[in-house]
Amino acid sequence: MNFKKILLIILIFLISFSVVIYVYCEIQLNLVANKNISGCFSKDELNIVDHRFNRALWIHYTDDQEMKLEKITLLKVLFKAISKKGIDPSSDTIVYLSAGRLIHENNATEFKGIHWQIRWLSFSKWISSNWDVDECLSYLANKSYYGHGYKGISQAAKGFFQKKPNELSVDEISMLVAATIEPTTYNIKTPDAKLMKKTNQIKAKLLRSKNCM
Repeated sequence: MNFKKILLIILIFLISFSVVIYVYCEIQLNLVANKNISGCFSKDELNIVDHRFNRALWIHYTDDQEMKLEKITLLKVLFKAISKKGIDPSSDTIVYLSAGRLIHENNATEFKGIHWQIRWLSFSKWISSNWDVDECLSYLANKSYYGHGYKGISQAAKGFFQKKPNELSVDEISMLVAATIEPTTYNIKTPDAKLMKKTNQIKAKLLRSKNCM
């Protein structure tokens, strides 16, 4: 067998493999949409509580290396290829975070390995076609855990600062965004050097952004 035939076989295999994964993803997407996503979240969870906080999440999540997707897998590359409508492609991180939260909230974490990746991809593709960026950010803001029993931006703003979300200062918003990363590491009730460093980093990014605050 000559070199050209080997290359042709490899090329055919790669194309066939991609098509099989694509078809499987589409099948899983329909299963997820019909059996898992429908009715598994409240419309209230997509409501914007505070535009400034959503904007802060957007700026931080799309910029901070801690929140970047750690690995570029074939499935994630495929997601970019098949998500041709809906949310802007630059929002992949927001979509993936929303999908992960939605799966976690509905006790679907028992899925492992390749099936877990397909599951996440399916949720991500569904979200990219059915939610806009503000709905994704609102879902994250309303479902994130901020520590000390506070879940959702309204509870966290009231619990930590005795304020409504739209009354928060830039410093307070920055602290809450930090808490969404890891509430035990960035503990608002016992502020330490780590929390203040992260808060100042986030605050600096927010203040550099046009029309953020």
